[in-house]
Amino acid sequence: ESHFLFGGIDYRMHSRLMLHLMAGFENRQFESDIRDDDNSPYVDVSATYNLSPQTMLSGGYRLAMSETQLATFLKSEKHGIYGTLTQEFSDKLLLSLGASYNLDDLDAADSAVAQQDGDEKFIRLTARLAYRITEIVSAEAGYIYNDLSSDFQRSYDRNRVYLGVRLDY
Repeated sequence: ESHFLFGGIDYRMHSRLMLHLMAGFENRQFESDIRDDDNSPYVDVSATYNLSPQTMLSGGYRLAMSETQLATFLKSEKHGIYGTLTQEFSDKLLLSLGASYNLDDLDAADSAVAQQDGDEKFIRLTARLAYRITEIVSAEAGYIYNDLSSDFQRSYDRNRVYLGVRLDY
């Protein structure tokens, strides 16, 4: 069970640049013999810059308590940086390129079995091409590359390609 207290502000520096800040903290209660609850800061700061009416660049940094894919840990502290470049070639055709890097700090005190602290570094690169068929329907093709480097013997890299139809309403 989580309780959040945070506030935020969006500030338009000028017609092409928007800044976004959210900050606060989270209190999370666990049903565990390891820990009853924990507090963590929450920060998300980002910027969006319109290079032209058809081109947008955005990026930011986020710090938060996070769930972990490792069942032996209750939580991790996640630091992440991210960015996206979006290009509209026409009213119907859009290209989006993205990159993110996440660092999960894992503390042995949050585990009943882990003997040492560790971290996991996760890199994701994405490319998406979308063709708008109607106002709410678009066809998409994309590529996702993931690279996980872990101190806990689960490192991998993965390539995905997808085709699909998206409904936005």
